[in-house]
Amino acid sequence: MSSECGILSLITLLCVSGCLGESVSVSCSPQTVCALRGSDVNLNLKCSYSNINTKTVFWFSFKQKAKWRNETHPEDLALDSDYTGRVNTLNTRSSSTLTIRELRERDSGEYHLMIITEQGEKHSSPAVTVTVADLQLKMTQSGQEVTLTCSTSCSLTSKPDFYYWYKNSEYINRYTPYNMPQPLVLSSRADAGSYSCSVSSRSTRKSSPVGE
Repeated sequence: MSSECGILSLITLLCVSGCLGESVSVSCSPQTVCALRGSDVNLNLKCSYSNINTKTVFWFSFKQKAKWRNETHPEDLALDSDYTGRVNTLNTRSSSTLTIRELRERDSGEYHLMIITEQGEKHSSPAVTVTVADLQLKMTQSGQEVTLTCSTSCSLTSKPDFYYWYKNSEYINRYTPYNMPQPLVLSSRADAGSYSCSVSSRSTRKSSPVGE
C-alpha cells in the first residue's frame, strides 16, 4: 500500500510541474541575419511567444557577459554601454522586436530574448545569429582586361533599394536589389579611373583606383 501511495504521489508531483497549462513556446524568425554596416542601417530582430504571462522581457547577448554583474544572469542589452542609445525594443502580448541602429562590425554575434514570467520562471529564445558585413570591391586582371566585382561576405537578409556603380564619384548605372551589380570589365585607357559600388543612400563606399 505504501508503495502505491509513493507512486501516486510521484505522479501527482509530475502533474503539478508539467500537466497544468500548455507548454511554453518561443520562436525567432529568421534565425540567421546578414546586414550591412552603416550609420543609416537599422537591424530588426523578432521573436514570438505563446502561453506565457510575461513580467519582464529583454534582449541579451552572451558575448557581452563579461560586463554583467553576474555572468550567470543575463542583462538587458539596452543597459550595455556598447548599445546605449542604439537599441530599441517593441513588445506586444505575443512578440518582441529588437532594433539596433548604426550597425557596427562588432555587433555581429548571437542574440537571445529573455522572458521572465509572473511566477519568476525564465525562458530564453533560440539564438538569432547576426553577421554585420560591408561592401567589398574586388579587382582581378587577365591580360589587358580588369574586372571589378562588388559583393558582400554574406547574403543580405533585407535587400537595399538599389545597387550603384560610380566612376570618379560620378554615377554610372544602378541595379535592382535582386541583382548585385554586374561586374565591370575595363579594357581601354578610357576606362582608367577610381571606381566604387554602393547601395541605396549609404554614405560609406568601397573604392579602388584602377589604372592611370
